[in-house]
Amino acid sequence: MIIGLTGGIASGKTTCSDFLQTKGIKIADADVEAKAILAPNSKALAQVVKNFGYEVLQEDGTLNRAVLREKIFAQESARRRLNEITHPLIRKNLIARLHEIQQTPYALLSAPLLFENNLQKFCDAVVVVDLPVEQQLERGARRDGQNKSAISQIIKKQITREKRLILANYIIDNGQSLDNTQQQLEILHQHLIYLSSI
Repeated sequence: MIIGLTGGIASGKTTCSDFLQTKGIKIADADVEAKAILAPNSKALAQVVKNFGYEVLQEDGTLNRAVLREKIFAQESARRRLNEITHPLIRKNLIARLHEIQQTPYALLSAPLLFENNLQKFCDAVVVVDLPVEQQLERGARRDGQNKSAISQIIKKQITREKRLILANYIIDNGQSLDNTQQQLEILHQHLIYLSSI
């Protein structure tokens, strides 16, 4: 059984996937795959540099994500170009990873753009990690060192919170305490184990 895990920027997907990982659940993570395909000297990184210039590289040859983020969110065509380079590779790697890890009671497919990239078609159900937009802005700015307007621009590029909640099979409210979130995840985990056994 494959369970999708998604949510807007700074919603707490990693907090949730880390907790479920402690329960022995294996994860195919789009963010991890995105970083892997853009490793130094990779073909995908060479394509990104060709399209966006050498300023997207740091001195050590690694990707300067902050510079690239500025470029792609300033111009829609740039964002589409980056997606054309990276998304097919990420999808291919995610599918390969899912084939590796399906021996657990259920596997997680964690992707911030799960619905936007139609990855839910690989999932038996989808969990949405949710919190109010104002909390997203605060947490995103604190985590990424960006101002709230930059985080707001990223939120606007994702599907709306309302649509995400409509598409969800399960919702984790991450707007309260960590203990509260973990209690919800424990209940969900036990429920998914039960479903995988019948």
